[in-house]
Amino acid sequence: MDYGWSHEGLELDLSMVVLTERVDGFWRHQFDRFGGQDGGGPSLEALMPFGLMGRPRDADQGPNQEMGPGADVVVFHHGSEGRAMPCGDPRYAALAPDPGAGGGGLYYGLLVSGAKAAAWLIFKGDDGSMEASVPVAGNKQHKITIDVNGSVVGLYHSDGALLEVGITGVDVGGHGGHNIMVDAGLLAWLTGFATAAAAVGVSVGPPPAAAVATKARAL
Repeated sequence: MDYGWSHEGLELDLSMVVLTERVDGFWRHQFDRFGGQDGGGPSLEALMPFGLMGRPRDADQGPNQEMGPGADVVVFHHGSEGRAMPCGDPRYAALAPDPGAGGGGLYYGLLVSGAKAAAWLIFKGDDGSMEASVPVAGNKQHKITIDVNGSVVGLYHSDGALLEVGITGVDVGGHGGHNIMVDAGLLAWLTGFATAAAAVGVSVGPPPAAAVATKARAL
């Protein structure tokens, strides 16, 4: 079948991204060429699927100036012209969860407090649930989830605060008894109200403790 183009003279190489740069608004990648440490060359303009933008991290550099590991790249050569299409990065791909058969998503390589970490957006193949995660210091994560089975949309802070929207209502609180807010003014007003009511013979019970008044739910 003729699609109106010819592959004659087109060559493909599989290589590694050494460094990236942005020139006049376009991403360009320099890749590892054959020839050891002297096998360098000019960078090539990046090929990316329409609407999708990504910039790999530069390749790691060893103690003897050797390059790697780094992101994979497919290099297209046609005469004197060339383009580079970045692919997976083995340094970060393993840090993202497995979406399962039929699933998919995106992952990005980050440095958090100097350590390699990955942010991801995953759609799970078993039920279509979604999870977005951004790593923060202390080996923690901020997360947004859509649980299809439980019909719950969740927003989770790395330190425990949470917001869950479900069929039966909205839960706001924190894991393990973590208080999300302390309103000293409200507690002072309630204490004064209870004292004034008791002075005229009206019992309204003791004012709520801070943990009760400032937390809707703890998981």
